[in-house]
Amino acid sequence: MQDKIQFVKEYFDHTDTYITDNLVIGLRSKLLLKALPKIENKEILDIGCGNGENTLQFIENNKITYLDLSNSMLDIVRKRITEKHLFNAEFINLDFESFNPHKKYDFLFLIGVLAHIDSIRKTFSQLSELSKDDGIIILQYTDPKNLISILIRIIGFLKMIVGKKHGYKINYYSTGEIHKNLDVYGLKSFKKVSFWPALPGFKLLPVHIRKFIYYEFLNSRMLQPLGGEIILFVSKSKV
Repeated sequence: MQDKIQFVKEYFDHTDTYITDNLVIGLRSKLLLKALPKIENKEILDIGCGNGENTLQFIENNKITYLDLSNSMLDIVRKRITEKHLFNAEFINLDFESFNPHKKYDFLFLIGVLAHIDSIRKTFSQLSELSKDDGIIILQYTDPKNLISILIRIIGFLKMIVGKKHGYKINYYSTGEIHKNLDVYGLKSFKKVSFWPALPGFKLLPVHIRKFIYYEFLNSRMLQPLGGEIILFVSKSKV
C-alpha cells in the first residue's frame, strides 16, 4: 500500500501533468456548482483536492479542508485563495486512509480519487464515518461498462498508459459495484450526473474548439447522459 501511495504522490507532484490544459477539471467544477444546492456555513472536506477547482467556488461562505498527498498541489490551492479567505481553509498533506480528524463534515468531495484507492470498502467506510447524518458525499468515477468509456480506452489506452506510468493499474468501478458497496455502509445515491471524459487527440485542437465541444456539444441534453464519467451524490438519509 505504501508503494502505491508513493507512486500516486510522485505523479501528482508533477502538477503540470495533471493540470495543464485540462478542460475536464473546469467542466466538473461547473457541473458540481449546477447540481448542488446553495452552500453556506458548512464544513467541507475536499479529498485529493488537486488544484482545488471543485471547492474553491465555495470558499467565501464555508470552511474547507483541503486534503492531498501532494504538497505541490496544496501549494497551488494556497496561492489561488485570496488572503481574506485563507482563514476559511485548512491544508493537510496526507493520504485519506491516514486522515483521522476529530470532527465530521457536511460535504465530502471525492473527485477522481477512486481510481487510486487501495480498498473501496475502506474508503466508503471512512466516508460514512466522516459524514454528518445529514451530510452529502460527492463521488466521481469512470464507469468501465459505459460504451463511450470502452471506446475511448480502446482508441488511446490513455488510462492504461497512466496506470503503467504509476507502476500499478488504476481502479475501474462500475456503477453497479459502486452502489453495492455504498449499501454496505447505509449510503444511498440520490442524484447522478454524467459527462464525457477527455477525448484522445483533443489537445491537438485549438482551445476554443475544445471548449465548444466540451461545454456546448457534448453537454447537450441529448449527448451528456451518454458520457461514462459519473458524478454521484450520496447521503446517509433520503434527501
